Amino acid sequence: MRLIFLFLLIVLVLPALAVVAVLEDEPVTTSAAVAGSNEAAKARDLFFDVKNSLVALDRRHDIVVSAAELNALAAFAARGVGPVAARVQVNEDEISLAATATLPENPFGRYLNAQLGLQPSESGLRVRQAALGPVRVPGRIILPALRWIMNTGLGGDVGDVVVGSIRSVAVDGDRIRVSYELSPESLVQIKQRLRQRVRDAQPLGDPERVHVYYAAL
Repeated sequence: MRLIFLFLLIVLVLPALAVVAVLEDEPVTTSAAVAGSNEAAKARDLFFDVKNSLVALDRRHDIVVSAAELNALAAFAARGVGPVAARVQVNEDEISLAATATLPENPFGRYLNAQLGLQPSESGLRVRQAALGPVRVPGRIILPALRWIMNTGLGGDVGDVVVGSIRSVAVDGDRIRVSYELSPESLVQIKQRLRQRVRDAQPLGDPERVHVYYAAL
């Protein structure tokens, strides 16, 4: 009985308390870019810029993107996850990302807020600060945590490869220039890991697994 209680506490109660602890009464952003035809074109162009840069991997590549393009991309991403507002702001000292998810009426707080601040850097990716609701997270622990999450979620050293591929982040007006270097072998590894995780998450899409399930029935 004690084991069952501890299991329920760890699996159900503690995560629920953690979510409640980061809910807030006020949003950090209340507006989001409107996903219209112009924004669709910007998001599409950005996608193809990244895709084309990944084709030739024999040198360092630059991705140049404006705050408006990032906001357009955020607007399209938010359309698939419900009432979410997201904004990107760029100045010479910081690239600020803020997002708010609006929840149904409840006694704990209607808004789940997330914020991230990136610094321009001539050597790699540098996180100044991050926050989930009222919980502030020092920037120095964000990248190690991101590496660990990606390594654990995708397997191998994918997180180390992805984070380590970013060489510099620069700001010019409202435009961001990200320089990165990714070998063909690393790109193949990342794609394979992603495909494997997709297959793992959709077991009924794997004919061999479906056959095993039918045999078991």
